[in-house]
Amino acid sequence: MRNCLLLLICSVLCFSCETEGFDDFQKEAVFETNLVIDGEEVNIQAGAEGYVMQTGFNENISGTFDYFSEFANSQEGSKQLNFYFDDLPVLQTPSEVAASVHSDLNFALNFTGSEGIMLVPNLDGLSTAYTTEWSVGELEKTNNNNTLIPLPILRDIQDIPVQYNLEVSNGFKATMNGSFNADLTKSCNAIVQTSFDQSNIYFGLTAFTQSPLQIDWSNGESTTTATYSVDTEQVTVDVISQNCNFDFSMEITNAESLPAQIGFETIFTLGPATTYTGPGVILEYVDEDGSVFRSDYGQQDNTSSFVVDSIEEYELNPAGSKTVLLEGRISCKVFSLDGNTSKEITAESIKIGLAYQS
Repeated sequence: MRNCLLLLICSVLCFSCETEGFDDFQKEAVFETNLVIDGEEVNIQAGAEGYVMQTGFNENISGTFDYFSEFANSQEGSKQLNFYFDDLPVLQTPSEVAASVHSDLNFALNFTGSEGIMLVPNLDGLSTAYTTEWSVGELEKTNNNNTLIPLPILRDIQDIPVQYNLEVSNGFKATMNGSFNADLTKSCNAIVQTSFDQSNIYFGLTAFTQSPLQIDWSNGESTTTATYSVDTEQVTVDVISQNCNFDFSMEITNAESLPAQIGFETIFTLGPATTYTGPGVILEYVDEDGSVFRSDYGQQDNTSSFVVDSIEEYELNPAGSKTVLLEGRISCKVFSLDGNTSKEITAESIKIGLAYQS
């Protein structure tokens, strides 16, 4: 009898331990948005299906701050929704957040043009097949047709990095790096001329938009030209200027593969993409294919609206910053980067976090 009583007590205790902590009902999500995107209902909740809410802020090139609220998800094929509140002052209290993040914020920050960078390879005398690959900021591009690369998402970068890689079918390789002024009002050209005879290879900087402050070659000299042995496998030149720096490295595997000239030209088309009219709010939507649509990639109409219903103090985010819980409604258009595709987005209820400087 005693053993049976002990067994009964242990069974009750084990059952209690297994069930403790579970709720009998589903808790309401803290951060969520119920969207209608071109007629399709999309619900995103932090804590469900791999979604998390990420909040933070960064100083921009204007000296003001950009604040972000993102429904992030690392799972492939996940739709994402992000909010960016740009060109705001330092916010240190919930009341200051409410004074800056309000229903009168515009959706677009003046991006209506096709401002961008076009890279044009200069490969005089090269008849062998070649491929080029370049990146502008975090945009990776492989295109031999020299397509214009729009730059609205790079407008908060003071010095925009560009890398250009050339690979010739007979083994010749070269890598060039530039750093360009954020105002995008100046072109930056860089051409290195190459020639060789039976014993030497000759390099000279023949075109550079800015007046160089210094030119450093890999042999330690600071000159505008240099001579190398035909057996040299690596050549590097570093040009320093006021607004446009240029790094050039070349792997020589076959001297006969050298073109007469090698380099690139960057062409900036002037437009309003880097001009702030803020403060403003940007809505970004990423579909299941990874295509990005943003409210500042095109013009809104008079039906677009951003309504803030309430802002209340919330918990610290994982980075230790204070946050608020913002509730509201939204209706706007989002556009592809080329402006050729748009989507209508409406939400009768959004609940997002927003971090601020405490």
